[in-house]
Amino acid sequence: HGTIPEALCRFLNVVTINVATCKLSSTIPSCIGDISSLQTLDVGFNSLSGTIPTSIGALDYLGFIDVSNNHLDGEFPLYKFTGKSGVYSMYADYNQFNYLRDAMSIENTFSYIELQNNMFVGHLPSSLATVSTLSSAHLSYNSFSGSLPTEWFNLTAYSLHLEFNSLSGSFPEKLCENVNAQYFLLSHNRITGSLPSCLFISTSLIYMRTIDFSSNRLTGQLPTNYIGATLLILLNVSDNFITGTLVSSLATLRKCNCLLLCVFYFPHCVVNMIVLFIASLEFLDVSNNLFHGELPSLFGDQAYPMHDILFEFIGSYNMFSSTLPTAIGDMSLYLLKLDNNYLTGEIPVALGSLKHVKTLLLHSNVFTGTSVGDIFSEMLNNPHNEMAVVDISANQLSGTVPSSIFMLTELVSLSLSNNCFEGDLPNLCNLSYT
Repeated sequence: HGTIPEALCRFLNVVTINVATCKLSSTIPSCIGDISSLQTLDVGFNSLSGTIPTSIGALDYLGFIDVSNNHLDGEFPLYKFTGKSGVYSMYADYNQFNYLRDAMSIENTFSYIELQNNMFVGHLPSSLATVSTLSSAHLSYNSFSGSLPTEWFNLTAYSLHLEFNSLSGSFPEKLCENVNAQYFLLSHNRITGSLPSCLFISTSLIYMRTIDFSSNRLTGQLPTNYIGATLLILLNVSDNFITGTLVSSLATLRKCNCLLLCVFYFPHCVVNMIVLFIASLEFLDVSNNLFHGELPSLFGDQAYPMHDILFEFIGSYNMFSSTLPTAIGDMSLYLLKLDNNYLTGEIPVALGSLKHVKTLLLHSNVFTGTSVGDIFSEMLNNPHNEMAVVDISANQLSGTVPSSIFMLTELVSLSLSNNCFEGDLPNLCNLSYT
């Protein structure tokens, strides 16, 4: 508790000041800038307010500074850090800073800068591109606006986080010139134009692992060639205005474990599920599109690589009109969402054999038949059953409501409404779920 005492500044040979998580309030004493030997300053996770004293930036040997998770505000004096050795790591996230000056250049050797979750406004400072040693820059969750500075893509940084801002304009041509790039996260902005195909075909971007451009205003076609994205783990370009089809070259993304193509506009596209050949795919979301036709019979087929590793499949709000493949019951799914389609036929009894699935949403389709009782009996006999949420409402299912439903102890939410069930309800006493 208390404040940082100015008496601390009398110790001119101090190398490290670490008062993180000490419930301190008040301000950072400017006299800390007089401790010429200081190498590490950590005042994070307190309740400090006011500004950062610019005198700290002139310390010759300061290599690490953490002022994160406080209530500091005003200008963040990045350009004032001019010490001889250069600050290696700077953490100022989760504060209330609102201004980042665009100086002519920044004379420092920053490697890691974290300024996310502040209140910054205005343009991104192009001068940050003068920091040739920068490896990672986090400026997400602010209110930066304007276009992406071309200079930023001269950086050698492997990680660039700019998501949740108000950036606009299109991607600069130099976007693909950073051969060290591994993580580009620019989601939830206002970026327009087309998706840069060079991100996927350039053989110089061999380290790229994550591309997240979701929730922008991108248009144009989904790329047709992914030959350069051999190490890509996550591709999220959902919630844009991109058109196109799922092409066979997606299968070259053999390291990808998360493919999010939801909220696209694929006009009348038949899903041939080429993506099922992506050997490492764990999460597949193609919801909120106009995909139609059959769900492929190979979905769940043990001959295909996704059989044992796909954990989540979300295909809600499309126009699928086939039956559910029986082989889907052999998969390792944790979540299956195919609601709001035109799926027909009986719901396969094999769904009751799923070992890990916790959520099953099949409502608002055209399923028929009386297999519901057998499905829940199969769940009851399944020693691995973990089903917690089941919604098969708004179909054309018939028969009686089986009493076995109410013996499923893991179930917490069940919806059978808007079907054609008949007969008496089983005893509903002592139920612990909704």
